[in-house]
Parts: sequence; C-alpha cells; structure tokens
Amino acid sequence: WIFFSGRRPRASTVVLILSLIVVDIYIVGSWFGFDKVVDRLENTSLDQEARDEVIRSLANQAIPDYAWSGSGLGTFKSIFPAYKDEQISASFLYAHNDYLQFVLEAGAGAILLLAIVMLSLLMAYRAMRSRHDPLYRGLGFAAFMGIMALMIHSSTDFNLQIPANALMFMLLLALAWIGCHANRQGGASKHIPEQPTRSPG
Repeated sequence: WIFFSGRRPRASTVVLILSLIVVDIYIVGSWFGFDKVVDRLENTSLDQEARDEVIRSLANQAIPDYAWSGSGLGTFKSIFPAYKDEQISASFLYAHNDYLQFVLEAGAGAILLLAIVMLSLLMAYRAMRSRHDPLYRGLGFAAFMGIMALMIHSSTDFNLQIPANALMFMLLLALAWIGCHANRQGGASKHIPEQPTRSPG
C-alpha cells in the first residue's frame, strides 16, 4: 500500500512486481531447492544458535558501558571478549546484528546514523508519492525497497560490515534523495522556465 498510496497502480507495475516474485521463487527453487530451505528452517532452533547469547551480552553489559562515547568503529572483536558469556564457545568478529554493533561502537552517534536512514526513507516515499516523472518515481521505489531489504538483513547478520554491502546501502540512500529532488536537466527539482526562441530573419 505504501508504494501506491494516493495513486492507482498501473497494470504494468502490478505485472512487474508479480513477475519479480515469480522469478525469485523460481531462482530459490532451482538453485537451492525448497526442500533444503524448509529443512534448514525446521532444524534451526535457539538451542543451536549462539547469536541470541551475543545479543543478550551486548544489550545487558557492553552497550551500557559505552552508551555515550561508543567503543570506536571497528572495535567489536576487541571489546566483546571481555563481555563474552560462558555459554558462548565460538569467537565472534561481528555482532550479527548491525544495529547493536553500531550502538556499541558509535554510542550516541548511532542516533545520527539512524536519523539519516529515516530521512532517506522519507525522501524515497515522497519521490514515489509526489513525483510525476516515472524515472524518479522508479528511483524512489528502488531506493525504498533496497534500504528496507538491507535493514531487515542487518537485524540478524553483519550485513553492513561487508564493504560492498555498505557501499550499496550508501548508494541507495543517495538515490532516495536524487529521486525526490533531482530533475533531468540537473540540479534541484524546481521549475525552470524555458527560454523563448527567436525565429531567424
């Protein structure tokens, strides 16, 4: 609903979205196999996973100690062993939760990072809702979907600690602002009156 609020979706847009879903299902089914995906989901439990223990140690101990100043970007692997619970036998280089890792490493600065992301999502939504040019509406849609996908992934993995993913995330944030404010002639999206042309002679 959020992508088409205020506008009636075109048949071509609906067909495009449905085709993307069908293609994704086909790729997952042919490449990985649905039976393997189902088996892995069924065999995964909190008893086998240590990520919840890492999250608990971060939330209860490490983050309160660095709530304001942060431990410094990239310092998780040096900080976490001091807060490691006895039930965690494996060593973790990342928190497997980007939100908690940024809060630990950036402290109060994580609020600024979150504000930038939220503003970019707002710009993407405004591009989808208010822009009349299909190009910029498409940029808003792509930016919104991409940002949301990476944010969902970041809740259970060290998604943004991978340089390629972080670069892609920054690009999507920029596309949201471009889709909202740019025009095909360059610059801000404001009306520029055309200059009258003189006839020869």
